[in-house]
Amino acid sequence: MVSTDCRAFGRTITHEGVLYLGYSASGVSFITSSNEVYAIINGVPEPKGICEPAYLGVFVNDGTEPISRIKVRHGQHRYKVFEQNAKEEVSIDIIKLSEAQYDKVGIAGIEAGDSIRPTESKKRKLLFIGDSISAGFGIGGRNGEVFTTAYEDATKAYPYLVSKELNAEYEIIAWSGGGVISRWVTEDQNGPDTSYLMPDIFPYEDISLEETVIGTRHIRHNFRTFIPDMITVNLGTNDDSYCRNIPSRNEQFRTEYCKFLNSLHDYYPGIPVLVVYGLFETNLNEMVSQAAKESKCEFLRLDMMTENDDLCVAGHPGAMVQRNSAEAVAGVIRKNMALGNQIDER
Repeated sequence: MVSTDCRAFGRTITHEGVLYLGYSASGVSFITSSNEVYAIINGVPEPKGICEPAYLGVFVNDGTEPISRIKVRHGQHRYKVFEQNAKEEVSIDIIKLSEAQYDKVGIAGIEAGDSIRPTESKKRKLLFIGDSISAGFGIGGRNGEVFTTAYEDATKAYPYLVSKELNAEYEIIAWSGGGVISRWVTEDQNGPDTSYLMPDIFPYEDISLEETVIGTRHIRHNFRTFIPDMITVNLGTNDDSYCRNIPSRNEQFRTEYCKFLNSLHDYYPGIPVLVVYGLFETNLNEMVSQAAKESKCEFLRLDMMTENDDLCVAGHPGAMVQRNSAEAVAGVIRKNMALGNQIDER
C-alpha cells in the first residue's frame, strides 16, 4: 500500500489500497537515502479500444528531465525506479506522463532500503482544464508522425510548466480531442461528436477510472478538498472542427461555454478563472472572449502557431511553443495572485 510516507499530487483516486494516477501529471513524491527504490505498479488496460500503454517519468531532485521513463505493462509488476551507490538523500517524483483516456496506472507500493518521507506540499494551488494542448499530446514526436503515448508528456505542457514556475500544487484535467459541444471531427463529418465533452467530465464526475477500476458507472467523488487559488481553462480548439464558422454552431458553442464557465464559479465560488485560447486557429476567438466576458472570467489570447514553430505530432505545439505559452499564462496568474518575480519556497 502507498502510505502517508509518499505525497500524492494531481488528480488521483485510492481504491482498495492502490493509488490510481488518473489525469495528466498526477503522481507521488518522497524523500529517501536508499540505494535502491522499487515501485509496485498496476497497469490497467483501457477497455474501450484505445489501448495505448501508460508512461511514467521518474524525476530526481526536482529535475526537469526524467532519469527514466517507464512503459507500464498490464497487470502488477515491480519496477526499479532509482539506484545510487552513495547513500545520499534525494527527492523522487514518479509522474504520469500520459493522459487519462489511455491505459490506467495504480501504484500499489513503494519499496526502499531506507525510510522514506513525503516531500512538502506547496502553498499555492492551480487547476487547469483543457484538451490535447494541456496534456502534452505528441510533444515527443515530429509533425507527420503517428501518435502514440510514447510521444505524450504532460511535464512538457504549459500547465505543468506554469505550476513549476509558480511553485504550486496542481490538478490538470486534460482530455485530448475534447471540447465543449463537440470533440474533434473530420471534415467529412457533419454532426458533432458529443462523447466525453468537458462539461460532462468536470466537475461532476471522474470518468477516468470508474469503469476500469472501480466498476461503478456513475461514481462521484468529492474533489473540493483541492481548492485552487486560480483556474485556467483552454477549450474550443476541437469545437472549431465542428463549428466551421457556421453562425448557429458558433452561438451554440458560446452559450454552452458560458454555462460551463459559470458552473466553475458555482463549484469554486470566489475563485478567479482565466480563459486561454489560440495556437491552432482564430475562428472562435470572438466566441471564446465573449463567453469569458459574460461569465466574468479573464481572457488571454495566445498567438496562432505557424509552420516556422516547433510543431510536433499532428501539428501540435512543440516544447518551445509550450514554454512560451507557459510564460504568458504564468504572467497573468502572477498578476491575479499578486505575486512578485520572486516565488517563495512554499
